[in-house]
Amino acid sequence: MYKRGISKSSFHRNLKVEKQKLLNQLRLCRGAPQANNVNCENPIDTIDIPTTSAAANVEEIDVSLVPRHQVEETLQTKLIKWCNQYNPTRASANALLKILSSEGLAVPTHIKTLLKNKNCSESVIFRTVSPGTYCHIGFLKQLEKLPHEFLPEENSITFDIGVDGIPLYKSSSQSLWPIMGRFVNINIDVFLIGVYLGGTKPYNIDSYLHDLVSEIKNLKESGVELYGRSFQIDLRAFICDAPARSFMCSTVGHNALIGCEKCYQRGQRINNVTTFSTASAEPRTYEDFRNRKQMQFHKGFHQKRHSELELIGIDLINRKTVQKIGTNDKNLMSNKLISLAPFIPREFQRKPRSLNEICRWKATEFRQFALYTGLVVLKGIVGEEMYNEYLLLHVSYRMLSSPVNSNFNLNKAEDMLKLFVQKFPILFGDSCVTFNVHNLLHLRKCVEDMGALPNFTAYSFENFMQELKKNVRKPSKILQQISNKYSTSHLKIKAVPTGFKRNKLGKIISFQNENFFVSTRMPDNLCCIAPFQIVRITGFVEREEIFLNGTVLTHLKNFFEHPVQSMNMLGICTGNIFDENADKRDFKIDEVMCKMMYFPSENEYLFIPLLHGFDNTYL
Repeated sequence: MYKRGISKSSFHRNLKVEKQKLLNQLRLCRGAPQANNVNCENPIDTIDIPTTSAAANVEEIDVSLVPRHQVEETLQTKLIKWCNQYNPTRASANALLKILSSEGLAVPTHIKTLLKNKNCSESVIFRTVSPGTYCHIGFLKQLEKLPHEFLPEENSITFDIGVDGIPLYKSSSQSLWPIMGRFVNINIDVFLIGVYLGGTKPYNIDSYLHDLVSEIKNLKESGVELYGRSFQIDLRAFICDAPARSFMCSTVGHNALIGCEKCYQRGQRINNVTTFSTASAEPRTYEDFRNRKQMQFHKGFHQKRHSELELIGIDLINRKTVQKIGTNDKNLMSNKLISLAPFIPREFQRKPRSLNEICRWKATEFRQFALYTGLVVLKGIVGEEMYNEYLLLHVSYRMLSSPVNSNFNLNKAEDMLKLFVQKFPILFGDSCVTFNVHNLLHLRKCVEDMGALPNFTAYSFENFMQELKKNVRKPSKILQQISNKYSTSHLKIKAVPTGFKRNKLGKIISFQNENFFVSTRMPDNLCCIAPFQIVRITGFVEREEIFLNGTVLTHLKNFFEHPVQSMNMLGICTGNIFDENADKRDFKIDEVMCKMMYFPSENEYLFIPLLHGFDNTYL
């Protein structure tokens, strides 16, 4: 805002004069000749100006010590990174920029100028995909943003594609169908490749995927050159939920009688629910898929011709009385779940919620129940037969989720999943054997092809879609908003471990690396030391190196004996966490195999290894 009586041109002329005075003062203080005679009375003569090499390191520059004309590039880089990381509102970002500008720093006063966004950038493709509009940012454009230090040692870059739909507003049918990428062998977060906006999902899958397929096909044939190195591009898999998968493959939905994409099992309708047999039928092969062996499995004109997706060459295939839980038992289970909230470590973003909110549970909450809390919550409430059915799923799920041991446990896990599916209709009724239950029979094949279950979950894509939705500020020009954000923003690097953390007195209180976080406070104060010793951490000891100090728990025993011995096979056991007679010892950080979580169970505690880390060898 300009002062009353001063024109815009006069304001900028005066500003230019003041800037020249500042430069002259700087030259005089450094022994250089002035453009005009100006006294060096300003405190700027005490400024220690970084050398050129130091200025190249953005993180080492103290902006307050650098003259305005030397701050512009590095400060703006910091501000751009800040905007991309924290996604501030336009109003708050503009307010910050105006404050910085008023303090004499050479920064723009508007976020649009800072990010240099141009609506409908020439490098971004906008086109009609009936019944909506598609915006293609481009996989190659995102690939070129990779920092050189994150490039893999091998000369290939492997990635996954995730596709799903997300509604924008409750009062409107407008929804987004983003195409997202995730590198398999590079530590970079999910990124956006393209996004569709419309009242319904795209009518024509070929039109929707055309730009992606063309780009991936060219990159696979010619490769890509980054920082003087040549890389081969390898698309590993499309990771989608069941509805999105049938949409991508242009096949009938999972509720169809021939909806199983892994085998030729034909379902039946029971109580208006499509159910399947508890046994697997003849498996489908990709050759059968391409040759249209079962014509009615494909939709529309794709019954007679291949889809755009098939042109990439990726395998689209390989990848008694019913028991019910009463209201009183549901309330008991809900109370148990809520009571476990203080025992959930920081690796979990969500605390347990009541079963009354189960329709709003996220996928990660169901996973938490299946792998951890369900062991305590169900025990003693549901019948023994139902609890044993849960254990079949729990044990096989853990075996297939272990990054180290999943391949060694394939046969055992497959046998337990077959038994789980066979017993399922006996306990819950034929109408409950839906697509998801039947599909467990094919889980072993997926793990053989893709590795442990965490390797091909869609959780990261789901998280990214929520971030994508937050970047829609207003209901007009939605694709332009998304394009401006993601076509110019940097790729997000995954969080780096922080190491040891000290309190204000300098005492070490916690340690974190890429696999686990441990501290002296519950519920993060339990870990497992090789070969299998559960340790309650009581402190950190500093000598020549830093050690964990803790008590080794003794008198541990199996939590369950069937279908496997829980302690011997999975590391799940019970014991007393506050054993006064336990030995106290020091341990190296390198000795920690995994973090443990613990729940009160009857008169003892239940100890369960976390699957979040990648060094779990006893799971």
